Amino acid sequence: MLALTACGLLAALAAAPAAASIITGAQNFEIVARLTGTPGSSSINPSWQVGVQGTDLGHMVNHNGKTYFLFGDTFDAEGSGGSGGPDWRYNVMAYSTDATPADGITFDGWITRPNGTARQVIFPGAEQGVPGFGPITYIPTGAISANNKIYAWSMRIDWDGFTDPPDVPSTDGWMLSHAGLSSWQEGDSQFRDVPGFRFEAPGGGAYSWAEGREGPGNFGMVAASYRSPAENVNDPYIYIWGTPGGREGGVKLARVLPAQIENLSAYQFYDGMAGGEPRWANNEFDAEKIIPSRPEGGTGVGEMSVMYNEAVGAWTLMSMTGGPQPDFEIRQAQNPWGPWSSPVRVVDFSQAPGGMYAPYMNPLYVEDGGRTVYFTMSLWHPYDVYLAKATLELSPRTRWLAAVGTWSNEANWNPGVPASTDHVLIDNGGVANVNSAASAQLLDVGTGAGLGGRVVVSPGGALTLGGALRLGLARESHGELIVQGGSIETGRDLTNPLLAGLSVAGAGRGLVRVEAGELRVAGRLTMAPSTGSSGRMELLGGAVTVEGDLLADGNGEGTLDQSGGTLSIGGMLNVGGGAVNLSGGELAASRIRHLNGGSFQFTGGTLAVGAFDGPLVNAGGTLAPSHETTETRINGDYAQQAGARLAIEIGGALRGSEFDALAVTGAMTLDGALDIALTDGFQPMPGDVFDILDFTS
Repeated sequence: MLALTACGLLAALAAAPAAASIITGAQNFEIVARLTGTPGSSSINPSWQVGVQGTDLGHMVNHNGKTYFLFGDTFDAEGSGGSGGPDWRYNVMAYSTDATPADGITFDGWITRPNGTARQVIFPGAEQGVPGFGPITYIPTGAISANNKIYAWSMRIDWDGFTDPPDVPSTDGWMLSHAGLSSWQEGDSQFRDVPGFRFEAPGGGAYSWAEGREGPGNFGMVAASYRSPAENVNDPYIYIWGTPGGREGGVKLARVLPAQIENLSAYQFYDGMAGGEPRWANNEFDAEKIIPSRPEGGTGVGEMSVMYNEAVGAWTLMSMTGGPQPDFEIRQAQNPWGPWSSPVRVVDFSQAPGGMYAPYMNPLYVEDGGRTVYFTMSLWHPYDVYLAKATLELSPRTRWLAAVGTWSNEANWNPGVPASTDHVLIDNGGVANVNSAASAQLLDVGTGAGLGGRVVVSPGGALTLGGALRLGLARESHGELIVQGGSIETGRDLTNPLLAGLSVAGAGRGLVRVEAGELRVAGRLTMAPSTGSSGRMELLGGAVTVEGDLLADGNGEGTLDQSGGTLSIGGMLNVGGGAVNLSGGELAASRIRHLNGGSFQFTGGTLAVGAFDGPLVNAGGTLAPSHETTETRINGDYAQQAGARLAIEIGGALRGSEFDALAVTGAMTLDGALDIALTDGFQPMPGDVFDILDFTS
C-alpha cells in the first residue's frame, strides 16, 4: 500500500486533483453526426428551415441548462466555401438541451429574425478597422458563461488573404484590426458590444495576422475556461488562451475575475514564473508564449479549445495544425500556464476528407469520465459543422501531492506500488521513500512550478525503472534523488530513446546525491541541457555506473562533484561548459572532453581515463591510465603538481608486455610522484624497458 503521513492530511487530500495520466494517443475517431446542412442531406437538424445550409465553427458554451452553439460565416446555400454565398451572416447561434452526444446533438432552436431565419447575433462596433480594408467578416472565436450572461470574443477580419491588397505580399492568411468582446443574456435578440474592449495594436494598424506576418497581437482568437470547479480548487479566475489571427500560431494566457470580464485593464497576462509562482503582467505585449509558435518538428496552434479533463486529471488543449493538410492534436498540462506537453495526434487529415478544421470540445460531452471526447469540427466540402468523437489512450501516472502550508506529504513505497508500467510523478513538495523493492516505467520528479519533489532510496530499497528518471523538468521546478543505500536502476525504453537514462534538471533545477548504495544508468546521464537550468550531481560514496555518456555540457549549469565512491562511465564525459570537481573516490571514463570553456578540477581521488581532450591539471589526485587501451592520450597539456601522482601498472603473461602508458600531445610539467605497481606476479628482469611516458614538449 501507499502510506501518506503528514499533519493535516485529510484537508490536503480533499483538495487534491485526480491522479493524472499521460495521453499517449487517440483511437476510434468517428464522425458521429452532421449538425447542419441542406435539404436531403444527412444533417440530424433541419437547419435549412432557418436559412442555415452552409456554416462552420460551432463554439459551445454551457449556460443556464442549455448548450449554445456559436457558428461562423453562414449562408442559405451549400458549397459557398466560407464566403460570398446568399444571405451571408457573419455568425448565428443555436441552442440545445440535448446532453447525450452518442447519437449527435439536436437543436431546440435558434436566435432568429422576424421572418424565422437565423439572424446574425454579433455585429461589429462603431470602431474603425485598418484604413482601406474591411470588415470582411466578424467571427466568434470563443465564449464563456459568467454573470448570468454569455460572453463571446470575436475577431474583425479586414482582409482574408484570398485577394492580395496593394503593397501586401501574396499569402493566404487573415489580417485583424482588433478582437472584441460582447455579451448576451436570455431574451436578447443579439449580443451587445462591450464598448472600448479591444485587443488591438498600439498606434493602430494590423493587430494580428496569420502566423509569420506583421501584427503583434496574440489574442485574435481565444479559448476560455474556468479552473474551478473541475479541479476543486479555490481559483475564481476565468482563463483565456490566445493565438494570433489565422490558423497557426503560438499561445499566450490571460486571466480575469468574472466581475471584471468587461474591463480589459483588469486582465492579467502570464509572464513566466518567479519564486515558484506564476508572474502576471498588465500588458499582453509583455507576456511570454506558453506554447511556442512553431515547436521543433511541428506547427503552431490554430482554432483551439481548452477544458479540464477528469479522466486525464489535467487541462487539455485541442487544436488544428497549420499547413494545407491539417491534423487535430491534443496537449495536456497540470496548470493553465503549463508546462504543456508535446502534441498527440487525435485525427489525421486523411481521416476526414473535405478539409477539416475548428475542433471544439465541451466538458459536458464526454464519456467514461473524459476518456472519450466529443467535439465539433468543420469541413470545407460540404461546408457544414459535424459532431465527432475520439477515445484517448491514457498511460496511468501516480501522483504525490504536497499539502498547503509548510509541511509536506511522504509517500512510502512498498511492493506493488506503483506498478511497473506506471508513469510516476512526484511534485509539489512530495517525498517518495524507497525502502523496499519498487518499480515503475518512467519517473518524473519536479515537473511543474512549485516545491518540486524528492526520491530517497534507503539501504533496504531497490527501485527499478523501465525507462528514464527525469528531475526538474519545468522552469522553476526542483527535483532531487538521494541515494542513501540500496539500489536504483534506470532502463532503456526501446520505443523512445529520449525516455532512457537520467536527466538532471531538464529545464529547472535538479540534484543527485549518492551517499552509499548503487545507481546504475542505462543510456546517458544529462545535466542541465536547457538555458537557465541548473543540475548538480554529488558523489560522496557508493557506486554510480553510466552505460552511455555523461553530459555536463548543456546550455545551463551542470556540475559534477565527486569526493568519494566510484563513478564508471562507459562512454564519454563531456565537460563542455559545465564543471567537474574530482577531490576523492575514483572516476573512470573511456574519454573525457574538456574543450569548451568549462571547468575540470582534479585535486584528489583517482582519474582513470582512456583519452582526455583538452588541458589537464593534476593538483593532488592520482592519474591512472586506462587498463583497456594501449596508452592513455592527453590531447593537450598535462601539468602534475606537488602532491599529485601518476600511477603505472606493469604486468601480464608475456613478461610485462602489458603495461600502462601515457602520451601527452602538448606540453608537460611534472612534479609529485610516480607510482609503479607490478601485477599478475610479474618480476622485471635486467634489460627490460617500459616506455610509459611520451610527450611533445
